[in-house]
Parts: sequence; structure tokens; C-alpha cells
Amino acid sequence: MAQADPRSIEKRARIWWALWVDPGDRVAGELIERWGAVRAARKVLTLSRQRTRHGQASRTLAEVIGLLRRYPEIPLKRSVDAVVDVCERRGITITTPGDSLWPSSLEDLGPHQPFVLFSRGRLEVVHDASSLLSIVGTRRPSVEGATAARDISAALVEGGATLVSGGALGVDAIAHRAALRAGVATIVVAATSVDRAYPREHSSLFESVSSTGLLVSETPPGKPISPTSFLARNRLIAALSQATIVVECPARSGALSTASHAATLGRALYTVKFPHPSAAQAGNERLIEEWNAEPIHYGQPPAALSTQQLPSASVAV
Repeated sequence: MAQADPRSIEKRARIWWALWVDPGDRVAGELIERWGAVRAARKVLTLSRQRTRHGQASRTLAEVIGLLRRYPEIPLKRSVDAVVDVCERRGITITTPGDSLWPSSLEDLGPHQPFVLFSRGRLEVVHDASSLLSIVGTRRPSVEGATAARDISAALVEGGATLVSGGALGVDAIAHRAALRAGVATIVVAATSVDRAYPREHSSLFESVSSTGLLVSETPPGKPISPTSFLARNRLIAALSQATIVVECPARSGALSTASHAATLGRALYTVKFPHPSAAQAGNERLIEEWNAEPIHYGQPPAALSTQQLPSASVAV
């Protein structure tokens, strides 16, 4: 009987981890870094049966017990089988670290990098790192915010950028549609699995993106969304991109989460400077005043932005 392909075993182990814990779980990521995905999974299964027989917990046992308390439902082998079957039937690509198409920029996340990626479309678009720019912002942009999102997205696409965003309502959708109108690739980093659209009204948008660009997620098909899924995917948006542009956001916004990840990773950070900021743009002002984000000035004729121009100086739109 032929031995199983180790890469296949590794993939299955990483799917198991993705089914079990929340995206970006640090303890799980550290265990995988320490032992590898397969060996770490075996240790979890072994220690989960032995934990009551240990008088004093080792570091590894303590970490595993902490995971078991947070995530008491351990996936079964058939759950992994179901994910693999769904991916094969629906044309979903499974990619793990070490694969040729794994985005190396995600390694900057350390133990918080995804265990596995599920994608539809052209995964190769993530490998021109110099052209990947993320555009994020509120789901309910003002008239000014929507105008800025359209103008900036169109100028970036004209300048050769590949736009990365989260596929949400508002600014995200404006950026993706600007790329689609220009006939170029764009990347949706989804919080849900790639076989279901969220929000539902974006099902046709996601199909269009996957046909010319990339729809990617760390969430396995069939796994319910956790409360942290949407914030967790923001680290992937930031890590994939050489720069993040926050178009418009209030004081409390998921876009600030993406900006925080970008700053932590040492990526360039930009935001729109509005002439008369409202509450809808309070987050923009905070980014400029407290985070030293480079301003993109609103209300001036659009400039031909390019990935070469962006990192050096503020630009006018």
C-alpha cells in the first residue's frame, strides 16, 4: 500500500486546525511553529485524553488545555473529509505554507498567519507584491467618501495597482467594482468561506471577482463564522498589501483594525484628508494626527496614482 503524500497529510492537518480554532489564534500558531501542523495536532489529540492524569501541567499541556477550554468541540476526521470533498466539487483551491503559490507576505504575521487558504480564481495575482494596495473604509460612506473611494480606486487601477479589500458594502465594494470596470484583477479577502457570499447581495460581485481576480479566505467551507472572523481577516488584507489606504471611517470602524495591522507590519499607511471632517471621518483625522498616516487630499483633480508614487509622498485626489 502506497504511503500518503506528506503534503496531503500536512494540508489535512492544517484544515483540521482551521476547522477547530478561530482565525489567527496565537497559541495554535505557536504550537504549529514549534511542532508542525501534523505533530501539533497529534499532541492535541493525545494530551486531550491524558490531561486529567497529569499532576502538574507542562507548558505544552497548559497551552493545549487552554485551547480545549476555548474550543471544546474537536473536529472529526470526517469533517476534514467533508471540506476536501466540497473544495473538489466546487473548484476551490487549498493552499498551505510551502506551496509555490502561498503568499510569502503572510509570513510577516508570524504565529498569526493563516493555517490554510481557500481560494477561487487566480491565486498568482498575489505574487506581484509591489502592485498590491488595500483600500478600506466604512460600509456607509458619505457622498464625499464614496466620491473619494471611486476617484482613488480608478486612479490606482490606472496606475497599475491590484486592489485588495474585504468585499463588504460601501468603500470595499466601490474599490472592487472600479477594478472590474477597468477589466483588471482585484482581490476579495472574505471573512466567510469562498463558497458563500457575505453580504448576500454581493454574490454576483464575488463571482465576477473570482473570474478575473481572486476570492480568498482562511475559513473552511461549512465552518460557521465566529464573532472574530471579520476583524481577523483585516490582518490578511494588511499583510497582503504594500500599503493600506483608509478612505473614510468614523472613530469606531473595522477599517481602523486594518490600519493597525498595516502599521504593526511596517506597511505604508494613507488616509483621505477631508476639508471639513464630520463624525463619519473622525477615524481619518485620528490616523493623521496620532498614527502619522500620509494624507491624500480630497477635492483636487485626480492624480494618476501608481504603486511607485504612493510610498514616497502624500498625493492629491
